[in-house]
Amino acid sequence: MITFNNQVLVYSTLKYLEYGVTALLTLLLASRIPANEYGSSAFYFVLISYLQFASLGTNQVLTKWYSIYLDQNKRDETINICFWTTIIVGFLVLFSLSVTFNIMFIYTGLIATGKLLFESIINILRVQQRLKLINFLTGSYTLLFFFLVYFKGDSIKTYFQIWALVYILILIPSYLLLGIKKVSLKLYLKSFNQIILFYKDGLLMLLINFVTLFFTTIDRYFLKIYEVEKSLIGSVQLADTVSTGATLLISSALFILLPKFYELVKKQVHTISYWYKRSLFLACCFSIIVISGIQIFWPIATDYIGMYPYFKIHFILQFIAKVLLGILTIPFAYSVVNSNESYYFKIFLLWSIILLGFYAIISHFFFSILFITIYLNIGLVIFSLCMNIHFFYVYINRYK
Repeated sequence: MITFNNQVLVYSTLKYLEYGVTALLTLLLASRIPANEYGSSAFYFVLISYLQFASLGTNQVLTKWYSIYLDQNKRDETINICFWTTIIVGFLVLFSLSVTFNIMFIYTGLIATGKLLFESIINILRVQQRLKLINFLTGSYTLLFFFLVYFKGDSIKTYFQIWALVYILILIPSYLLLGIKKVSLKLYLKSFNQIILFYKDGLLMLLINFVTLFFTTIDRYFLKIYEVEKSLIGSVQLADTVSTGATLLISSALFILLPKFYELVKKQVHTISYWYKRSLFLACCFSIIVISGIQIFWPIATDYIGMYPYFKIHFILQFIAKVLLGILTIPFAYSVVNSNESYYFKIFLLWSIILLGFYAIISHFFFSILFITIYLNIGLVIFSLCMNIHFFYVYINRYK
């Protein structure tokens, strides 16, 4: 069975604190700057998300391979491939954005590179089950980011400066605490054949993650194409940030427990129907709590985000969509342990194309900007639900 030990609970709490602090600082920043300025920064936030795919799926493949290999030398080799690949692509990302000589692109490059390296280290520590060190590093990152933004963050530019600085400061102790022997460039250069296999496996993981991000961010592009007011784009972007923080309890627990879940699926401890029933029950309970909470605290929140139009409805819709997408971890896990990720990818891609067509129709026929923004989010919820139903009925027959 999947169980929550003390370190998992501490990690989940710290991650919730991290995203909660991020959401709080986002609200604080939103109260300090005009909505149109925040809307102008939406491109950089989305760019940072997309640049994470430069890792070529190495973190996901590491999680898969590390659980398969029993030989420690093979595991060390896999860790080296993951870490040094991230270093190489990270600096390529930084260089490519720095040559633009645009200060916001440079900050974005620093943040994206720092995020790639830090998450690679955390993932290595995760597969090694060094949860205390993970808790220390994530907790330190959160506190440092909070105090710097709280006292110095008064503009989007300053916010990005601080964000980049925090990653630089946290990476130094992270690398030292990881252990020099665990990451050897010499071993990496000797692992050419394994690197090729690693990239081949990682490419499909990368495509799955890319389509997932595309599925959840394509609305921003339609809003930009149809020249929606930047205040409305800022509201949608803010709702995305806050809803991510609200779903952290789910994502943080999945992050730690996913390797164990892979093992249970492989051993066929329970049926896929069992996992879906449990997940839907927990998702409904969690959604009721969060949505009730925003109704209770909304009068207080309006003091900070009153200038962001229709924020509450955007938040609720994006939150529900994220919860539904989180349930897709079940069919994804079944695909991974059976080495059939391509089947999962084809279904997800199909629904992404359908959603894209829906967005195009809505954006073309509904000329009211307000209706466009709300219908885009409603479409995301509906298609996330339909995709879950599709996966359930297909996989319940495929993996009995």
